[in-house]
Amino acid sequence: MLLACVFAFVLLGRNMSRQVVRVQPLPVLADEDDTPEEVFEETEDTPQQDLSSSISSGESMVQLEQHNQQEEQQAEAQRQAEEQMRAEEEARAKQEEEAAQVLKEKNWREERDKRVREERKRLEDAKKLAKASKLSAGEQRKLAWQSSLQQGAVQWSDMSATQKKMATYNQAKADAEREKEDQRRRTDDIRIAAEAEQKRKEEVAGLVRQRKEKHLLARLKKNEQ
Repeated sequence: MLLACVFAFVLLGRNMSRQVVRVQPLPVLADEDDTPEEVFEETEDTPQQDLSSSISSGESMVQLEQHNQQEEQQAEAQRQAEEQMRAEEEARAKQEEEAAQVLKEKNWREERDKRVREERKRLEDAKKLAKASKLSAGEQRKLAWQSSLQQGAVQWSDMSATQKKMATYNQAKADAEREKEDQRRRTDDIRIAAEAEQKRKEEVAGLVRQRKEKHLLARLKKNEQ
């Protein structure tokens, strides 16, 4: 009985020695002076560091997005400022061009009136000279007599019947010639004014054509930019 108990105890000891006990290994110490508690604390800080890194990355993305938005806003503001400046320059150029056009038309009208007066005077002088050169001695005496009659040098009561008839005839003839001369002068004025107006229309048409060409070139340059 005693031998059986001893034999059973020996078998039990062998079985216990063959079992492998698995033990969780300790973390590797970073330094010989570090204690397991310090290493444990360092390993406990790792998730917090990952969270901090994630937060920092998110903040960097937000800052980058804000920076991009600021650049876009600045670019848009600069573009609007350039467009406003361009519009102001175009408006200023248009005003200057219109003012120059008004001044040019005013100068043109003054020059036209001056040319009309000079042309009228030239025609009158030429007609007077031609008429005076064609008068005979008798006609010149009649003209002098008519002038003296108009000035009151000869009284109507002092004239004979023949002189009165002659004076009436000469007066009617002079009136007819004066009316004819006035009609000719009006015709010349109309012709000169029509020529001046035609010239003005041609100048205005040329200015309008130049303005259209200028705006077209400016539009083409703007589209190319």
